[in-house]
Amino acid sequence: MQSTGYTIKQYSDDKKLPIAFLKSIGLRHATLNKKTVVAIPYYDKEKNIIALRYRHALKGKKRFTWKPDTTVALYGMDRLGNDPQTKYIIICEGESDVQSLWHRGFDALGLPGAACWNDARDAELLNYFEKIYVVIEDDAGGWALRKTLHESSMVKKILLVSLDNIGGVKYKDMSAMYMADAGLFDDRLFMALEQATPAVDFQPKVVVIPFKDLTPPAQSIANNPNILDLFVKDLRLRKVVGEDGPLKLIYLAITSRLLAEPVSLAIKGPSAGGKSYITASTLDFFPANAYYALTSMSERALAYSTEPLVHRMLVIYEFSGLSNEFSSYLVRSLLSEGRIAYETVERTKQGMVTKLITREGPTGLLTTTTKVKIHPENETRLLSINVVDTPEQTQKIMLEQAKPTKRDPKMLLRWHEYQEWLRSGPANIIVPYAYALAKCIPPVAVRLRRDFRLLLALIKSHALMHKHNRETNAYGDIIAVIEDYAVVNELVSDILSEVLESTVSHVVRATVDTVQALLSDGVENVTITAIARKLSIDNSAAFRRVKGATMRGFLVNLESKPYRAARIVMGDSMPHNQTVLPTPDEVCRFDAELEGSG
Repeated sequence: MQSTGYTIKQYSDDKKLPIAFLKSIGLRHATLNKKTVVAIPYYDKEKNIIALRYRHALKGKKRFTWKPDTTVALYGMDRLGNDPQTKYIIICEGESDVQSLWHRGFDALGLPGAACWNDARDAELLNYFEKIYVVIEDDAGGWALRKTLHESSMVKKILLVSLDNIGGVKYKDMSAMYMADAGLFDDRLFMALEQATPAVDFQPKVVVIPFKDLTPPAQSIANNPNILDLFVKDLRLRKVVGEDGPLKLIYLAITSRLLAEPVSLAIKGPSAGGKSYITASTLDFFPANAYYALTSMSERALAYSTEPLVHRMLVIYEFSGLSNEFSSYLVRSLLSEGRIAYETVERTKQGMVTKLITREGPTGLLTTTTKVKIHPENETRLLSINVVDTPEQTQKIMLEQAKPTKRDPKMLLRWHEYQEWLRSGPANIIVPYAYALAKCIPPVAVRLRRDFRLLLALIKSHALMHKHNRETNAYGDIIAVIEDYAVVNELVSDILSEVLESTVSHVVRATVDTVQALLSDGVENVTITAIARKLSIDNSAAFRRVKGATMRGFLVNLESKPYRAARIVMGDSMPHNQTVLPTPDEVCRFDAELEGSG
């Protein structure tokens, strides 16, 4: 009975490459979902298999998949010695392109996809060659690869090869040129290499966004490849102590006000934990038109206020300032719908008439709270950050406060000018790998429907911050790169995984482990005071930690009466941590699968 699927024989016929040759370079059959596929191994220099790519068909939506937990790398590293005899190497997209070159005796390496070039990974491997020929396909991935190569540390060695006009014929890729006529392949290849152009001379298809009238200090921000690192460095000069991640996330969220869907944050922690201080200190880096700050408001203030809210952050320094359900409802409407439409009744000379009051957004919310959880309808619209409450952090803050104050107004001015520059230009961002990212995230909770939009907004915010170093398309849209996701992934991966209850934070784990250790001493239950003493924190911080663990069911309070001392015992077992967000490499790899090559 003939097996269903795709075989090496079919691959050999499709690519006009001998079966014996294909098997000699490691291709073999594998079975996936009871179907035969062609397994294409990726080796490292020591000839160890580091990745397997499966070919399911010649054409169609699902041509490629990867074996899980494999590493994206160049295809063919095992064929290169430490001192190559040739003076040049040819790099193509896709395995069959490279196999065609190998079969004709040329040294070549393969990129799994146009987005998979990695200078840090490959520079040492390629440094031996005097010339690096990179075949550029005529598609969106090819244009993106041109720009990436232009910024490579090896750019002076790189030559861009086009197959658009080889003897008056345009070829899609190396495999297509080989299959057209294997006998003429070598001559056509040398013709293409002779016509190659230096990557250093490449000019972007669409010019990147100019500085306009930015002063040199503000230009130094806009042109910095790591603006969030620069922000934290300057923020430290203003006596702000804390983990870098939350500080960067606050800045990124406030910048997202310029997008169609801003990101909202809740900064949580015990009283006097520094929530308001880090919020106010970060807001200092933004011009006044970037936010509207309140400590509290009446229930209808948001509807009747004349303060503009379009592309601004609404800052409420304590969430309890949303003192009632109606004001909380107005905020939810503003965040979800991008506007408030409030119909009321007014007394006029003609009697009682209805009046529709509208407040236009989009608007993001930045709030602080001592609560572990806020109103569930609001909680799902916000990303929560917990401030560090450890004794070590308290010591750092006190030591920083003891230092003399040095404030440089000019430093803030350059950040204000930079933000005004962001506000004055286009803010429509395209995330080309959004579909691949969505496919890589397991749908473990319904709230991901909102959280995925939040994730994309953070990626777009980071791309917007770096718009001077990002490409635009013909419509002026800014194109996000995989590095934008890499930064956001580092900032929110643990936060989102905990919110979606696929991981348990180290704070909750430490609290539960502490209760377990205290119970092992023979006591029937544990008090908040005992937990605080064991963790060397105050009672309020210990109470917040215990409440977080009890809400997840990992601890149980046996005391049901209010105002009585808690009696804490163990609850459900904590699960093993499972990260929800994929790594940038995984997104890159899946994006290459969707794009297909060879």
